[in-house]
Amino acid sequence: MRKISIKKIIGRDQEISDILLQMIDQSGEEIVITDEQNKAIIGNVKSANKIYHKIQHQGIDIGTLYGSQAAKPVADFLQFLVRREDERRKLGTEVLDLYKEVNLMYNFTSKLAEVIDQKEISKLTIDEAISLIISDGALVISNSNGDQKLNILASYGTEIENNESLNPEAFYQKLAEKEGGGIINDYKMENGKIISILYSPLKAQKHNLGVIVLTAKGGNRYMAADLKLLSTLSLQTAGAIESARLFEQNIRDAREKEAAIRALHEVTSLFVPNEFIKNLGYNQITDVTLGDSVEKEVTVFFSDIRGFTSLSENMSPEESFEFVNSLNQRIGPSINNQNGFINQYISTN
Repeated sequence: MRKISIKKIIGRDQEISDILLQMIDQSGEEIVITDEQNKAIIGNVKSANKIYHKIQHQGIDIGTLYGSQAAKPVADFLQFLVRREDERRKLGTEVLDLYKEVNLMYNFTSKLAEVIDQKEISKLTIDEAISLIISDGALVISNSNGDQKLNILASYGTEIENNESLNPEAFYQKLAEKEGGGIINDYKMENGKIISILYSPLKAQKHNLGVIVLTAKGGNRYMAADLKLLSTLSLQTAGAIESARLFEQNIRDAREKEAAIRALHEVTSLFVPNEFIKNLGYNQITDVTLGDSVEKEVTVFFSDIRGFTSLSENMSPEESFEFVNSLNQRIGPSINNQNGFINQYISTN
């Protein structure tokens, strides 16, 4: 937050300036008001009394009021104006943060709606996070299908270094198991580096999917407003990742079902001709249910190879197959031309 200026407070509002001058006149004292650099705003510094009252903001001197003890009400009034300006700025900051949060939710949700891949979702989250919150490193870490193993879905910048006193994987696992987000400022690493850590678990349907972690070099301290923004991001991200997992699971289930149906179709087609299924009005045997029937006028043709048993006794398996196949080559096309089909071959001994 920018430092408050006494000169701007007095000069910005004519009504306040008039009240201040009236108070000085009524005090009957020669009062001098200076800024933080001791430059006169009201009165002449050279003629100022030695007694003075400091005007402060957050413990820092931002101005001086010279005058006797009778000038204290004027000093108190100036201090009141500083407090009011501080409250006005804080309110403005809160409104701005609220606007940023609402704008974030709207824009981020729109972006998430366009992707269904976990890694793409995580990359969007990091891009959004580092654009709103000062960070030197960022990670989106997810457990794999609900187990305890953590996987890095997306990363940016530098990660927390591994050393004897800190195992990053165990550290991230601990953060992912927490009920809510948090701030760890001025975290001292074993190598002497100072970092700040901001984290928020990815929660969906009362279970944790992972965690978002941001890190900043020493000197950058995270605030409650940063945690609020990251928590909003993590909530949206968790919902999107949950949807992506369900989508991926549905795809896997559909592929497995398709493979099972295909295998079943390939096996049953060896025994039940496709033409028979189509005569029932279906494309595949899995569509047929118990009791399905169709009434049609059809011709059923039975054909016997005379003396086949005696003939086959003198043939090898290959010769027997070629013999039956040669018969099929002669009668098959004629049957097909009449929209018929061969239902089965029967061997009797």
